[in-house]
Amino acid sequence: MLKALIIQAFLLLAQVEQSFHWHWPQPPTWPQSPMWPHPPMWPHPPIWPHPPMWPRHPMLPWEWPRHRLPPLTCNGKHYSARTHLCCKDGPVLKSTTSSMCCGTDSFDPAAQICCNEKVYDKSTANSCCGGIGMSTSTHKCCEGNIQMKPTATTVCCGTNAVDTVTEGCCDTHGYTKATHGCCGKQVFERLVEMCCVNNKYNFLAEGCCGNDVYTRTTHGCCAGQIYTNADKGCCNSQVYDTGTHGCCAGQIYTRADKACCDPNVYNAGTHGCCGGQIYTKADKACCNSQLYDTVTHGCCGSQIYTKADKACCNSQLYDTVTHGCCAGQIYTRADKACCNRNVYFTGTHGCCGGQIYTKADKACCNSQLYDTVTHGCCADQIYIKLEEACCNLHVYFTGTHGCCAGQIYATADKACCDPHVYNTGTHGCCGLIIYPKANHNCCNGALC
Repeated sequence: MLKALIIQAFLLLAQVEQSFHWHWPQPPTWPQSPMWPHPPMWPHPPIWPHPPMWPRHPMLPWEWPRHRLPPLTCNGKHYSARTHLCCKDGPVLKSTTSSMCCGTDSFDPAAQICCNEKVYDKSTANSCCGGIGMSTSTHKCCEGNIQMKPTATTVCCGTNAVDTVTEGCCDTHGYTKATHGCCGKQVFERLVEMCCVNNKYNFLAEGCCGNDVYTRTTHGCCAGQIYTNADKGCCNSQVYDTGTHGCCAGQIYTRADKACCDPNVYNAGTHGCCGGQIYTKADKACCNSQLYDTVTHGCCGSQIYTKADKACCNSQLYDTVTHGCCAGQIYTRADKACCNRNVYFTGTHGCCGGQIYTKADKACCNSQLYDTVTHGCCADQIYIKLEEACCNLHVYFTGTHGCCAGQIYATADKACCDPHVYNTGTHGCCGLIIYPKANHNCCNGALC
């Protein structure tokens, strides 16, 4: 505040000097003091042939109180932050109020950019690439290399540029789409080659099997598995030994103890018979001399039922849509459920890890009960509400940490400027903008 008042008074005296056409008297020798070790730089007065008639004037600068802040220094030189910037080699005159440093010079961010300590006009360069200014309307920046941009469909491919209409990019290699293709990181010729996952191959003599390439004359492919043609075969996507096994309507069987039966293979250990029909025990069964599918049907007592809407509970049929079975006891699903072989009311109770609990003051977190008044659940982890909190599925201690847009941070030296975390020692938050304290201040919610 004091510094601003001094600057305003100095500008007022300069206006008085211009209106009366008189110059400043030479200031007296400035006394040395800890508050101001060096005398300020006063503007040099014009040379007059004789002293003018001095009008009454306000208090001269050297008559002001001596208790003021020391001047700013930059690389050992005094400067005013209102008119100059502190850049690489020392103070630099501001061209505009928004000027910034660029190496040893200053530039206007509204009309210029800074690339590797060199200033470019935005009319010719609006972006940096490898430390060099370029125009994005005519060029592309490809991994730090500037490339021409003849069309709007030009994109980067490694350090080069390609036109996506007629060309493609394979890893970092460009190719012509009409005659070539991309296979993994390799360019292949469409006329004689094809792609097998990430490997190119000659499709006239070779084939693709899963992720591998094989020779057609000596090998075959069976559901992604390569086999030798001499002693192996493929049966319903399975490789088998043609000397010891056979294939029966897509089913492999051992020739020693199995056979093919019109055209089903059966075995006494894995199959059964019901009413003269051969069936597999894995998905078939017999109920009162009637064959049924165990996947879709069941047998309750001596009665076959459909599993889609029925089930058997202690030899009694029930509707699975409206009822359930709990340890041989049928219950209604509308208001009850089963927990560890016990039936409970779902309106007032719950089941957690096989234990029934009351919902009024309890809840379940990863099969563990907890008190909802004093504790919470964060990603299957129970935490104490008075000491901890949940941030993006992670528990943190509220005494030393905070949560900012799902990110946990230490409150000792950081703060939240939604949605970013910043260092409170070097930066501040103005509105929703993080700014360096050394270069800016926050005035009524805006940078100044």
